[in-house]
Amino acid sequence: MRELVESLRPSIPIRSFIENHEDWTQTRARQLGILAKYVTTQALLHLPYFSQEAIINNQPDILREIDAKVVCLGEDYSGTYNRLYSETHLSSVSTEANLKGHSILTLRDETSTTPVRFDNVPDYMADEVNNRLHYIRSTRNDSVANYGLFIDSAETPYASVSFSRCKRGYQVDALNQASGLGLAPEQVLSMTRAFTFNNAPKNSMSKLFQQSHERIKQEFPDVRAIVTALNPYTGFGGGIFTGSSYTPYALSPMEYWYDDQGYYVPRSKGSYLQKTETPPIIWLAHGLSKSTAKAIDGIPIDTIKTITRDEYRRG
Repeated sequence: MRELVESLRPSIPIRSFIENHEDWTQTRARQLGILAKYVTTQALLHLPYFSQEAIINNQPDILREIDAKVVCLGEDYSGTYNRLYSETHLSSVSTEANLKGHSILTLRDETSTTPVRFDNVPDYMADEVNNRLHYIRSTRNDSVANYGLFIDSAETPYASVSFSRCKRGYQVDALNQASGLGLAPEQVLSMTRAFTFNNAPKNSMSKLFQQSHERIKQEFPDVRAIVTALNPYTGFGGGIFTGSSYTPYALSPMEYWYDDQGYYVPRSKGSYLQKTETPPIIWLAHGLSKSTAKAIDGIPIDTIKTITRDEYRRG
C-alpha cells in the first residue's frame, strides 16, 4: 500500500513548485492562523489549472494567483474553524488522551476520563463542515447519513463522516471484478467526506469508522460494503483507512475542475478542466458482512482494477 501511495504523488514540476515556495507556505499559514498543510493542499488543488509549462516557467505569476485564492479560502476556513472548534469542547481534552471503548466511548489520559458519544450529525452541521472546512469545500446533496463523535455535552462533533448511496457504476463494477462478488449498486455506500479537528486523539477516525459501520448495519441492512477514495496527490497517506480494514481495489482517473474564477470545485460544478496531468486516485472498500469482508480483504494489491477514463466519465 505504501509503495502504491508514493507512486501517485504529484509530478516533479508540481513538487518543485511546492518545495520552492515553502517560505510562502509557512508565512501565509502563520498570517491566516491555520496549518501549513491547508495552504499546501489548496495550492496542490489549484496548480493543475495551469499548464505544466506555465508551472515551470511562470512561477511568480502563478504564485500570485494561487496566493489570492489561498487567502480568500484560508480566511473563511480560519473563521469557521475557530468558531466550531470552541463548540467541540476539544480544548478541554488532553492531547495525550486516547479514545477507549466500543459501545461506550471515553477519552482517557493519566488523570481524567471524559465521555464521548457517537451520534447522528444534523444536516446543517454536516453541510457547514463539508462546505467550509473539508478540503474539497463542497457538501454532497445526496448524503444519506452523517455521523460524528461528540465530547460530553457538546453539540458540535470533533470528528465527522458522511455517506451517500454509491451511484457511480464503475466503482461497483470494479469492486465486483476485483473481489468476485456480485454486489448491486444499492448494496454499496460511498464514504464521501471525513473531517476531524486538529489535536484530536489519534485513533478518533478509526473509532468513528468502526462505530459508523455498526450503525450502518442497523440503519441500512441491505448494504454489504462501503467504498471510499484516497487521493495521495494531495498528501494523504491512507493510514486511517487501512487501519480500519479498508482494502485497495481500483485506481481511477481524477479530474480537477474549476469555476469561472479559477477555484477548484467538484466536476459536477466545474466549467474548466485541468491543463496539467495528474495521477489517479485509489478506491478502497470495506465489507460489512463476513462473506463480503473475506472477499474484499483477499484482494491482492497487484491485481487491483485500473478504471479507464471512458469508464470514469460514463459514471
